[in-house]
Amino acid sequence: MRRFRVVFHKIPAGLLEGIWYGIRHPVSGGIALATWSRYTHVEIWVPRQYDGLKLFEYTEAVATGSFMYLGTCYTSTLRDGYDGACERPASEVLKNPDRWYYFEFECEDTDYFSMLGAMDGAVDANKGYDLKLIALWWYKTKRVYDKAKYICTEFVQMGLVASDKVKYWSKWNDWVLWRIGTWPKPLSPKDFAKALPGEIRPLKE
Repeated sequence: MRRFRVVFHKIPAGLLEGIWYGIRHPVSGGIALATWSRYTHVEIWVPRQYDGLKLFEYTEAVATGSFMYLGTCYTSTLRDGYDGACERPASEVLKNPDRWYYFEFECEDTDYFSMLGAMDGAVDANKGYDLKLIALWWYKTKRVYDKAKYICTEFVQMGLVASDKVKYWSKWNDWVLWRIGTWPKPLSPKDFAKALPGEIRPLKE
């Protein structure tokens, strides 16, 4: 069995902090405003394989006190100079752990590697972030199917479909209909977090 995490980013809770964050990060600020939620982004986080162990984090000897997040995060984003589907070291993504929350899942090895293959394939075939979808968020228009472009929730849902976790997810049919162009809207990060089973936990306890 293999473990992986679905991690959600939240903007700061305070009003002034949230406004200032939105000014400095307009995409996140726009998503928060459009969805009326602090959840603005989602990624799939897979652990690092280290000496036979599958580690999400690592703390060195107490004498040094150094700590880092391990593994790789997959998503579609415009952050940090990226444009669309990408993979990044978890240590770069989770730089502010107090703003991240996660669900942890477990799946069979075959499903895990199916998920990795699907995500790697989407990264290789990336044609950019789906800005058109963001721009038309409020319009109930038919989706123009473009398998090479994603927003973050679409990308993560694609990974969950490949991992066979959809059998635990009540809204997976919504995602299938959306990607073939017959569903009016994708899920926002807020609605996606509500749809997932299990308990969402703060990354930084």
